[in-house]
Amino acid sequence: MNLLTLFFGIVAVFIATVSIFFDNVEASASPDALAAPDALADAEALPLALPRRRGFGNENLDKIYRGVINPQSPGVDVGKLPDDIFMQQARREFAEALAREKAERARIIYKQAQREKAERARG
Repeated sequence: MNLLTLFFGIVAVFIATVSIFFDNVEASASPDALAAPDALADAEALPLALPRRRGFGNENLDKIYRGVINPQSPGVDVGKLPDDIFMQQARREFAEALAREKAERARIIYKQAQREKAERARG
């Protein structure tokens, strides 16, 4: 009975592994795979991985060096590295959080000043 359980356990693990593998292969082959956030990490390899097409707008494809290809206009370098994109987003979020924190501190200081003013007026 234990050998039979072990056998079916191994078969179940194998089937699960194979199905997960093929799901990942299918997902990476979808046209939306390049829109995934982790695809930006591989953006340096995109100019080399994309097939060369003849046509308008692709003449300077060889000149793209470590740039991100804009999917709305293929073959055009937007001039930003993937790290730059994430760093700009992080800086923007940090600046917004800092502005919120300053506004909150100013509000608290204003309320404390109002309380102190009211206490002085009473006493």
